[in-house]
Amino acid sequence: MSTQSAAETKLAQKSWSFYNILILIRVCVAPFLLGYVHPDEFFQGGQELWFGCPPAMPWEFEPENALRSVVPPTIMTWWPLKLCADFMSIPMEQLSGWHVWIIPRVACAIFSVFAVDFSVWALS
Repeated sequence: MSTQSAAETKLAQKSWSFYNILILIRVCVAPFLLGYVHPDEFFQGGQELWFGCPPAMPWEFEPENALRSVVPPTIMTWWPLKLCADFMSIPMEQLSGWHVWIIPRVACAIFSVFAVDFSVWALS
Protein backbone atom coordinates (compact mmCIF):
# COMPACT_ATOMS: atom_id res chain seq x y z
CA MET A 1 0.00 0.00 0.00
CA SER A 2 1.47 3.34 -1.01
CA THR A 3 1.29 6.45 1.05
CA GLN A 4 0.83 9.93 -0.32
CA SER A 5 3.83 12.16 -0.38
CA ALA A 6 3.69 15.61 1.15
CA ALA A 7 3.49 17.14 -2.33
CA GLU A 8 0.51 14.96 -3.30
CA THR A 9 -1.27 15.82 -0.05
CA LYS A 10 -0.69 19.52 -0.61
CA LEU A 11 -1.98 19.25 -4.19
CA ALA A 12 -5.10 17.43 -2.98
CA GLN A 13 -5.75 20.15 -0.41
CA LYS A 14 -5.35 22.86 -3.04
CA SER A 15 -7.67 20.98 -5.39
CA TRP A 16 -10.40 20.73 -2.74
CA SER A 17 -9.97 24.42 -1.88
CA PHE A 18 -10.35 25.34 -5.55
CA TYR A 19 -13.40 23.08 -5.87
CA ASN A 20 -15.02 24.69 -2.80
CA ILE A 21 -14.47 28.12 -4.34
CA LEU A 22 -16.16 26.94 -7.55
CA ILE A 23 -19.13 25.64 -5.55
CA LEU A 24 -19.43 28.99 -3.76
CA ILE A 25 -19.35 30.81 -7.10
CA ARG A 26 -22.03 28.47 -8.49
CA VAL A 27 -24.37 29.12 -5.55
CA CYS A 28 -23.74 32.89 -5.59
CA VAL A 29 -24.33 33.20 -9.36
CA ALA A 30 -27.41 30.95 -9.47
CA PRO A 31 -29.97 33.63 -8.52
CA PHE A 32 -28.94 35.80 -11.45
CA LEU A 33 -29.10 33.23 -14.23
CA LEU A 34 -31.86 33.68 -16.79
CA GLY A 35 -33.13 30.11 -16.70
CA TYR A 36 -32.22 26.47 -16.87
CA VAL A 37 -32.62 25.07 -20.34
CA HIS A 38 -36.05 26.66 -20.73
CA PRO A 39 -37.17 29.75 -18.78
CA ASP A 40 -40.60 28.15 -18.22
CA GLU A 41 -38.96 25.97 -15.60
CA PHE A 42 -38.60 29.09 -13.46
CA PHE A 43 -41.87 30.78 -14.39
CA GLN A 44 -44.01 27.68 -13.92
CA GLY A 45 -41.91 26.24 -11.09
CA GLY A 46 -44.47 26.91 -8.41
CA GLN A 47 -47.56 27.74 -10.40
CA GLU A 48 -48.89 24.20 -10.30
CA LEU A 49 -48.13 23.97 -6.59
CA TRP A 50 -49.79 27.07 -5.18
CA PHE A 51 -48.61 30.21 -6.96
CA GLY A 52 -50.35 32.23 -9.62
CA CYS A 53 -52.84 35.08 -9.58
CA PRO A 54 -55.42 33.63 -9.74
CA PRO A 55 -54.03 30.16 -9.18
CA ALA A 56 -54.22 28.33 -12.49
CA MET A 57 -52.90 24.91 -13.41
CA PRO A 58 -50.75 24.89 -16.58
CA TRP A 59 -52.18 22.55 -19.21
CA GLU A 60 -49.24 20.12 -18.90
CA PHE A 61 -50.28 19.26 -15.34
CA GLU A 62 -54.04 18.87 -15.88
CA PRO A 63 -55.22 15.29 -15.28
CA GLU A 64 -56.67 14.90 -18.79
CA ASN A 65 -53.29 15.82 -20.36
CA ALA A 66 -50.92 14.39 -17.72
CA LEU A 67 -47.84 15.42 -19.64
CA ARG A 68 -45.72 16.41 -16.61
CA SER A 69 -45.39 15.37 -13.00
CA VAL A 70 -45.64 17.65 -10.01
CA VAL A 71 -42.71 15.85 -8.31
CA PRO A 72 -39.81 17.89 -9.80
CA PRO A 73 -41.41 21.28 -8.99
CA THR A 74 -42.16 20.02 -5.50
CA ILE A 75 -38.52 19.11 -4.94
CA MET A 76 -37.07 22.20 -6.65
CA THR A 77 -39.58 24.83 -5.52
CA TRP A 78 -41.98 23.81 -2.76
CA TRP A 79 -39.55 22.05 -0.39
CA PRO A 80 -36.93 24.87 -0.40
CA LEU A 81 -39.65 27.51 0.09
CA LYS A 82 -41.30 25.48 2.85
CA LEU A 83 -37.93 25.08 4.58
CA CYS A 84 -37.33 28.84 4.34
CA ALA A 85 -40.81 29.68 5.64
CA ASP A 86 -40.40 27.27 8.55
CA PHE A 87 -36.97 28.74 9.32
CA MET A 88 -38.45 32.27 9.29
CA SER A 89 -41.52 31.08 11.30
CA ILE A 90 -44.00 32.50 8.78
CA PRO A 91 -46.67 30.89 6.57
CA MET A 92 -45.53 30.15 3.02
CA GLU A 93 -48.12 32.61 1.68
CA GLN A 94 -46.20 35.46 3.34
CA LEU A 95 -42.95 34.79 1.47
CA SER A 96 -42.08 37.71 -0.77
CA GLY A 97 -41.57 37.56 -4.51
CA TRP A 98 -37.85 37.87 -3.85
CA HIS A 99 -37.93 34.66 -1.80
CA VAL A 100 -39.90 32.85 -4.51
CA TRP A 101 -37.38 34.03 -7.09
CA ILE A 102 -34.09 33.40 -5.23
CA ILE A 103 -34.62 30.37 -2.98
CA PRO A 104 -35.49 27.78 -5.66
CA ARG A 105 -32.54 28.88 -7.79
CA VAL A 106 -30.07 28.59 -4.92
CA ALA A 107 -31.59 25.24 -3.95
CA CYS A 108 -31.14 23.94 -7.51
CA ALA A 109 -27.51 25.08 -7.48
CA ILE A 110 -26.98 23.19 -4.23
CA PHE A 111 -28.82 20.13 -5.60
CA SER A 112 -26.53 20.21 -8.64
CA VAL A 113 -23.52 19.84 -6.36
CA PHE A 114 -24.91 16.60 -5.02
CA ALA A 115 -26.49 15.25 -8.20
CA VAL A 116 -23.88 16.17 -10.81
CA ASP A 117 -20.62 16.68 -8.97
CA PHE A 118 -20.99 13.69 -6.68
CA SER A 119 -21.90 11.46 -9.63
CA VAL A 120 -18.82 12.56 -11.56
CA TRP A 121 -16.64 12.07 -8.48
CA ALA A 122 -18.08 8.61 -7.85
CA LEU A 123 -17.43 7.58 -11.47
CA SER A 124 -13.85 8.83 -11.45
